[in-house]
Amino acid sequence: MFDQPLQLGSLPLKSPLLQGPLAGYSCAPFRKLVWDFGGVGYCTTEMLSAHNIVHRPSQPIRYRLRDDNEQIWSVQLAGSQPDILSRATEIVRGWGAEIIDLNCGCPQPKIRKRKMGSRLLSDPEHLYRCVKAMREATDGVLTVKIRIEPNDQSANRQVAEAIDSAGADGLIVHARHWTERYDIPARWSAIRPFIDWVSIPVIANGDVDSLVSLKAAQQASGCDGIMIARAGLGRPWLFHKILTEFESGKTWSISKAEQTELLMQHVAGLIMIEGEHLALLQARKLVAYYFPEIKLFDHYVALKNQLQTQADLQQLLKILLSEPQMESIC
Repeated sequence: MFDQPLQLGSLPLKSPLLQGPLAGYSCAPFRKLVWDFGGVGYCTTEMLSAHNIVHRPSQPIRYRLRDDNEQIWSVQLAGSQPDILSRATEIVRGWGAEIIDLNCGCPQPKIRKRKMGSRLLSDPEHLYRCVKAMREATDGVLTVKIRIEPNDQSANRQVAEAIDSAGADGLIVHARHWTERYDIPARWSAIRPFIDWVSIPVIANGDVDSLVSLKAAQQASGCDGIMIARAGLGRPWLFHKILTEFESGKTWSISKAEQTELLMQHVAGLIMIEGEHLALLQARKLVAYYFPEIKLFDHYVALKNQLQTQADLQQLLKILLSEPQMESIC
């Protein structure tokens, strides 16, 4: 996979490792940190409503902000109406997005109720119309992110062929059914048949969090690239780590001090676009992603949930990292 450059449509990518959409997290401050480290082919935004983009032009800056160092910008849309998806695609392309992705994997009831996300997989003909409408609305790269039907290869094939024939440039396959939680292992081998069903690159998604798991996923699936989403939370260096370890054969690590600085940069970026109050509410969750060890200290969990200012966060991290137990964890 690393030996053959990944290309989507006419767009060559520097890496086959891609950062996936993360609702509530993959906004510009996070993506900037990923790009700063490198090792990534592109980063994807949070899922955006096509309806809101069309009917509420004054989108919050969080959803349309692109950092200057984002070489390639992928925007993910959720929708179910071909005409709305077409108009939203035109608008987002006008924002400068090189890649536009259609979400066909979200399992959330509120999304499925509106016939979006994974609900689109139940009607390949309608899915075709949605992708076709988007294809006709952009000269950029178009991708579609789906989930698998573990016990129905015919359904998988119909979905894959609909997406391919509608003109998509890439297919991203999350190797779980939409009803499955993340404690169910991703079925990487279930991705392999998609390679034969479509003429476009197939990108595997699910449970890749290291070079070891990446190699296993690629071997099982035969995929052209890997998309990493959840595993990158609190680890914007993950793509760099995997690529560096592949190229050098040596283990790459990051210090707790460096992690602290990255978290502070992340929160500072959130403050710039949303203000300190909202940013610190998000920081309460981010602390646990950057430092999952905090769960071992009940009193720090309580302090984390009381964060109000950047100074509070700095003080919490200073005290946390001084714990003798943290030294052994490091």
